[in-house]
Amino acid sequence: MSVEELITDKPIINVPGCPPIPMVITGVLVHFLAFGEWPALDLLKRPLLFFGRTIHDR
Repeated sequence: MSVEELITDKPIINVPGCPPIPMVITGVLVHFLAFGEWPALDLLKRPLLFFGRTIHDR
């Protein structure tokens, strides 16, 4: 069972990595505290602020 199937009443934001990148986790939380909403997400529910463009796009 995935986290999305288990938790249905709260937003899910995926932060990939092994381990997840601390700067991304902090950035997502600061965005919520500063703007009162979660950052925009891509189709995989990753924050576009950090995962919108790949290094290959640059």
